[in-house]
Amino acid sequence: VPFGGPSPFSTVQFAPYNGNLVLIAGTPRVIPAAGVVGTYNNASINKVTGQTLAATTLYFVYVYMVGSTMTMDFSTASHVTDATYGNEVHSTDSTRSLVGLVYTTSTGQFRGTIQNQDTSSWFNRVRLNVSQPLSAGFSTQIADTYHEVNSNDQLTFVALSDDAAIILLMAVVSNTVAGGRTGINIGASGAAPDSNNEATYQSYAADTVGTCTAVLQTAGSPDQFFYYRALVRSDGAANTGQIIRGKFISTPVPS
Repeated sequence: VPFGGPSPFSTVQFAPYNGNLVLIAGTPRVIPAAGVVGTYNNASINKVTGQTLAATTLYFVYVYMVGSTMTMDFSTASHVTDATYGNEVHSTDSTRSLVGLVYTTSTGQFRGTIQNQDTSSWFNRVRLNVSQPLSAGFSTQIADTYHEVNSNDQLTFVALSDDAAIILLMAVVSNTVAGGRTGINIGASGAAPDSNNEATYQSYAADTVGTCTAVLQTAGSPDQFFYYRALVRSDGAANTGQIIRGKFISTPVPS
């Protein structure tokens, strides 16, 4: 979990909870009461200490032993199930045991807010909603082309392959032309939006207001960083579709 001070955090911590043992290289090891801390600009990366984490990078977080000291390690290499002991370990080094997943900020730090839940524990996952009010007053006149409401409104989180979430985009919208349609949709991690997920409001008179909700479900994805964009479009070049207000929200995601 992120640790110490407001987001973005400079450190993450692996701490004992519901027990104080973790299996490393086949041996149960005691997690220190104060936890094991990883610092973004003084980190162990692939067992090389004193390193700085790269910006906007997905890291798997492991622990390993240096003598009698439990040490946190970051690696872009994924995990596998140890054939002998059954725990999750580094894909090429079974002396490193998986404890979490992080996605770093543009400065290599860690983010954990109501809008951006970019760290996740492998053990004892806590599930939190992420949400963000939409920037008000966005409008578009370009027919049948989605536009992002505001990149600052994006929801983000990391998830392991056995996690799933439902993303909801709820908005009050309008259209300047009677019979004009305003559509909202969710853009998932850079992929083209699925038209089947679009929610549409058709105005019965110019500038009338209605509500709509777009829904997107995530499931069965590999361990990864997700980001979601709020999109809006109008159905005609002479129409102006507008989001008056709205909210982006997810069902609980891992932390």
